[in-house]
Formats: sequence, structure tokens, C-alpha cells
Amino acid sequence: MKPLIARQPIFDGNLKVYGYELLYRNSEKNYVNNINGDKATSSVVINSFINIGISKITDGKIAFVNFTERIINEEVATLFSNKLIAVEILEDIKITTSIVEKIKRLKNEGYMIVIDDLQMKRIYDYDEIMNFVDIIKVDFRLNTWREIAYIPKLFHDTNIIFLAEKIESLEEYTKAKGIGYSLFQGYFLKRPEMIYNNNKKSYKNSYIRLLKECNREVPEFNILAEIVRQDTILSYQLLKVNKNNNNKDTIVKSDIIKETLVKMGLRKLRIWVYLLIRNNEVDDKPDELLKISLIRARFSETVACKLSGEIKASDAFMMGMLSLIDVLLDREIKDILGEIEIDKNVTDALLGKENNLYYLLEMIINYEKGNWDQVIKYSNENNINQDDLMYLYIEALSWTNNIVNEI
Repeated sequence: MKPLIARQPIFDGNLKVYGYELLYRNSEKNYVNNINGDKATSSVVINSFINIGISKITDGKIAFVNFTERIINEEVATLFSNKLIAVEILEDIKITTSIVEKIKRLKNEGYMIVIDDLQMKRIYDYDEIMNFVDIIKVDFRLNTWREIAYIPKLFHDTNIIFLAEKIESLEEYTKAKGIGYSLFQGYFLKRPEMIYNNNKKSYKNSYIRLLKECNREVPEFNILAEIVRQDTILSYQLLKVNKNNNNKDTIVKSDIIKETLVKMGLRKLRIWVYLLIRNNEVDDKPDELLKISLIRARFSETVACKLSGEIKASDAFMMGMLSLIDVLLDREIKDILGEIEIDKNVTDALLGKENNLYYLLEMIINYEKGNWDQVIKYSNENNINQDDLMYLYIEALSWTNNIVNEI
């Protein structure tokens, strides 16, 4: 089995993506505790930077990579640009004279130095390298709130940036932001209460492309449907328009986006797009939540194609695309789903009711988190080659990046 690679976003205080931590596991048993750190780091570096291409994974943002004592001493980081990689010093590394010299050299060559998983009880172990440190990641699960608040105060006269790690709720995020933390990482992103903007906007280019195709002499509904499918908010708006329309004609849900466009007709579609553009309901560039929605949609679709017809690819795509719609719109998912007309299996999965689509979405979320035991369990239960999952995930990243780069 080839190593699994995923990424977890790191956000700044405005909840814009600052960088990505690259995650690796390659063991079915005791994968968290017994993994060889040197092998893990080597595999992440080789596969991310050489075999796959770091631009496909981080989209130009800096990659945070865990470095072991041996990998630091071998100066592996210097093989790559200091603009592409941040060196995370693992919590089990002993700060020896050799490590101090290597960290000093990396700092002098412009590399970002990060202390990983800091615990208050070990803070003075890093005294010899603290002058070279750019970011300290404070583990919010292994420190008390008193310690979490005290750590930034110890370095108030430095330029060190503090990253709140393993944030799991809006309350923790808000609290951390108020006590000196300016970077954030954790699973709170998928939670409905974690809102980045109250009114998420769509991509301006999506509307322009849609309008351009509408105005062709003979518009192609396949092209129109593809434009809509590539934009989460636009898809939701279209489905909502369809649900609110007085026309009660039945829609065949094999391709609900295309069928909805056909049902709406070109005249109404043109009017709708003009209204959206005139009302300035768009942004020039997508944000990370919209990108994650697209990645999930594409990943779901391609995995579904491996399941021998158990799940419709179009349903899988729709489920992935709508999986963050509650976060995007700052509303309850059940209320949103009540406004649109989609397949019941998709609705059930998004509401947390167990079915094949629900299990697929859970696998994808576990993949994003790096919970490889659950990913491997899913692949084994569904007879999907584990190597294929990594390639499908990378393809989903590439597919999304291509769409975003066209915007």
C-alpha cells in the first residue's frame, strides 16, 4: 500500500487559509502510536513534493511538515524552497547541540521553524532554540485553559506567532483569539456554528460563464449544468428556485441540475442570472469552504464510481457539494434541505441518517482528518483499493484547483 496523504487547513485570524499541515499514515494496526516517524516524514516529503507535486496539494500555501530528529539532522528541508515548507519540530525531539545548530542554520536560510504540540510542562526544554522559532503550536487538548492563556504571555516581547491546535468548537476558537492566538487548526471547520461570513457569495466567473452560455445561439444544457455543478452556492440557489417554482412538473433525479435548468428554461435562467449579477451576489475569488465543498463533491463522485453501482455518482457529487452548505449559509441543515428538491438518499445522508451515502461522507471526512483506520476500514468493507483512494483524493484536489484557477 502506498502512503496516504491528506491535508488539514491552518487558518489566520480572518479565517483565511494560512497553510496546510500534511498528514501521513501507512499502518492498519496501531497506526497512530507505532508509526516510524522517519519513514512518515520521508514519505510525506517524497510523495508531496516529488511524486505528486506540492502545488496540487497546497495550492501555493506553505506546507507544515513534521520533522524528526534524524530528518532535521539530515537537512532534508533544504532540498526545497523556504517558501514552500515549514519545519515542525516534533514534541519528542531532544534539543541537542546538533539540533540547535541545524535549526539555527535553517532559520538563517529563511525556513519557518515551528514547535509542534507544545505542553506547558515542556516549555523550558526549548530555551536553546526559542530565538529561532516563528510559530508555537499549543495543543488545546493537553494543556489546561490556565496554561493555554499563560503561554503567549511568556513571549509577549517576541515576534513568535501562536497557533491554537485541536480547536473543536466555536467557543474555543473565540476564546483563543482573545488571549493571543492568531492561527487556528482543528475540526471545528465542519461544525455548523463555525461561520466565516454570514452571507456566502458565489464566484463571479460562474455567473459570467453561465450568462455567456445562455446567450449563445444554441445553448448546451450539458455545459450549463457543468458550470452550475462547479459552484456550491449557485447549485443551492438553483435548487431553491426550482423548489419555490409553482410548476409542479416531476423532475427525474438522475441529473437534477440539468433537469432543473431544462425545466426553468432559458428565458427565466437569463433573468435569474442578470438579477444575481445586478444584486452583486458574487465574489471575485472562492474561499476555502467552497473549495472544500468542491473537493468533497469530486472525491465522492469518483469513489462512487468504484462501488459497482451501489451509489449514483450524481448523488454522491451532490452530497459532497452540499456537505458544508449549513456552514456556508449559517443555517440549520434541515431548514436548507427543506427548501430544495434533491434525492431522498442525499437528504438522509446530510441529515446524519445512515445509508451508503452517509458512510461515504463519513469516510471522506475521516480522510480529511487523517483518521486512516476508519478510511482503511471503509476501503476494505467496500473492496476499494487503498492506493486508489489516495489517487482519487489527489485528482479531486487537482480538479478543484483547475476550476478555481479558471475563476
